[in-house]
Amino acid sequence: MVRYACQDAGVGRKTVYDRKANDDEFARRWDEAMEEAVDELEKEARKRAIGMSDTLLIFMLKSRRRVVFGEKMSVDQTSRVIFVDEAVSTQEKSDIAKAGVGAFADE
Repeated sequence: MVRYACQDAGVGRKTVYDRKANDDEFARRWDEAMEEAVDELEKEARKRAIGMSDTLLIFMLKSRRRVVFGEKMSVDQTSRVIFVDEAVSTQEKSDIAKAGVGAFADE
């Protein structure tokens, strides 16, 4: 999108990216224009999804109604870290073990 807007305006991409980085008002208006462009793309995608693409329809439903149409997944993970550094003091080993984040080979 940026490339085509730059071509239409007759300015280089670096010029507009530099201005965006250094001009808060320009950056705000840039973000607003991007949102409007994405709104138009979404409008067209919605039209195509309803009219001709079950796959696109599924993706749109998954993105907008994740609780109902999203993938059902959960992850449970347990980790154990083992330190074998003799330079660690007995007190440090005790503190780490109490925190539940490490175990030691000599224990």
